[in-house]
Amino acid sequence: MAQKKYLDSAFFNSKIVQFVFCAVLSTSWMCKNGTEGLATQQVIQSDSLEIARCIHGFYEWYSHFVKDSQSRVDFVEDDGVHYRLSSAKLDAYLQKLAKCQFVSHQLIQQQSEMYLKCEQLWQKESNQDVPSCMDGDPLFCAQEWDIQYWTQSPVKIDYIRNDSVEVSLEGLSFHSPLIRKFILLKEVGGWKIASVRCDMESATITPVNDTILIDSAWVSQQTKTHLPIRGIELSELSVADFQDSIDVHSANYYIVDTLYYNEAGKVLILIKTKGEERTVMMVQYSSSNKMVYWEILFYESIDHADARISTAINGENIVITTQKRDLNRWKRRTNVYRLSERNIFERI
Repeated sequence: MAQKKYLDSAFFNSKIVQFVFCAVLSTSWMCKNGTEGLATQQVIQSDSLEIARCIHGFYEWYSHFVKDSQSRVDFVEDDGVHYRLSSAKLDAYLQKLAKCQFVSHQLIQQQSEMYLKCEQLWQKESNQDVPSCMDGDPLFCAQEWDIQYWTQSPVKIDYIRNDSVEVSLEGLSFHSPLIRKFILLKEVGGWKIASVRCDMESATITPVNDTILIDSAWVSQQTKTHLPIRGIELSELSVADFQDSIDVHSANYYIVDTLYYNEAGKVLILIKTKGEERTVMMVQYSSSNKMVYWEILFYESIDHADARISTAINGENIVITTQKRDLNRWKRRTNVYRLSERNIFERI
């Protein structure tokens, strides 16, 4: 049965000052460096203007790019039994995307990896059906979009540090409220979009029969390329329910991967860092974001432990096999999760 763990611990109360700025900005075709030598608040305000110009400018450019048959690159081939990628055309598409100068190398790499994973799914699909991952635009997060939302909506800074920022685009899309989150990195030339967080993203990049080596180097890499979560998003993850998370104020939490996502819920990989301690956890949530189960995959303090996790999704089952190294031996354990009558995944 699923396990629930609760502590009488208050949720983390974010002290972050949130800046909301309106979209009465002229579209800029290049992100620029922030003004130096100003007070902290002025620097953040200056950055916020440039971040908004970068996001709005990118979608102004991208909306024309995807509609222009002269510049658009179709990199999916359908002349065989299954859909497949044209490597040369995909490279050409990614090069054009990079040349717009609004996006970071990290976004280009993410797009490349996403389509390569999608191609693995296509090998099990007929070319008479809509291919997996291609039922919507991964950067517009939809099949259809209200361009005014993407180019004019206010942008709110959720969390900022010297070289990275997490922001929310908040406005009306087809007359309905919509929020999309972005991560931007500060690179040579200014702020660049590193990640567009869509609801569809989780389903698109779910690793099937994929293997992740979870070790110290992997944890270091993930914490460099992801921002720690803050405020409401942190509270929604119920981190105070973790058995060893009595003091959530002194710990950082990172969402680094999604093992599974559907209407019933999701299974995330989280990293927790607190001082010299680093912990990797697999956490399962219901569709209402209620924590159902969690399991430690990696822990590092004075002692060092390595772990491998492989995930296979088969119908209503998720099979997660964990291998942990004890001295020179690997210990293997397999847990199976199944969709229950309550429409959540439970361990069986």
